[in-house]
Amino acid sequence: MAHQVKSSARVIGVGAFADVCEELESQSGRPAQARALSARLRAKLVRIERNITAQLGLRAEDRR
Repeated sequence: MAHQVKSSARVIGVGAFADVCEELESQSGRPAQARALSARLRAKLVRIERNITAQLGLRAEDRR
């Protein structure tokens, strides 16, 4: 799954997110490292969502 998300992230221009996905791909058999990277992805996703929301001018109540 990380591979598919990485590719999509690169297409839309969120390279830092894609880079963490790439790191996650290499963590097979290393659950602690994979969990840490997953936490980084979640934090980056929140920032991406805020950025998109700000660019589109959406209000918080519109996102629900």
